[in-house]
Amino acid sequence: MNVKIKSEKVKIMRRTLGIVLLSMVGFFAYSQELQYPVIKNFGGVADFEKADKPTKPAKILVDLTSTNTTKQGINKGWEKVARLVNLYALSGIDMSDMEVLVIVHGGATKSILSDEAYQAKYNEANPDKEIIKAVQDAGVQVKVCSQAIVHRGFTNDGVSESVGFALSAITMLVEYQQNGFSVVYF
Repeated sequence: MNVKIKSEKVKIMRRTLGIVLLSMVGFFAYSQELQYPVIKNFGGVADFEKADKPTKPAKILVDLTSTNTTKQGINKGWEKVARLVNLYALSGIDMSDMEVLVIVHGGATKSILSDEAYQAKYNEANPDKEIIKAVQDAGVQVKVCSQAIVHRGFTNDGVSESVGFALSAITMLVEYQQNGFSVVYF
């Protein structure tokens, strides 16, 4: 009787292993390698031939407030900005034909601090510095809400030199929408 039970357990284990292996083969057969057409190392995208894609340039205002971070400590909102740029590039739309602006406020405000200010406040280097530079190098403008700077206890001197200032995110959202920008919330 003991041998019979062991035999049944072996059969169950083999079936389970077979299912797991088949699942893995299926996953790898259908998974695609991520591409980074404009922003290298951030915002990877997959191409799907049958998927509808953007066909013309856009005017996009990204409202970035996210405090969620990756395992590396990078703000996930910045990762989405990079993905947005890479998706348009993957579709054949040149960034020089687009207008993309990010207004940073709320919990995301700390991401635009200079390394020195970030280090002084959080005792570590700013994990978002590299990705912000990458999106700016791709042609994305970045501004921070001046009200958020004050309300979060930062100073204008602590903001990275590459970041511009807006009087407020609220007024900027209204202004840019009146000028034909679509708002995306990250």
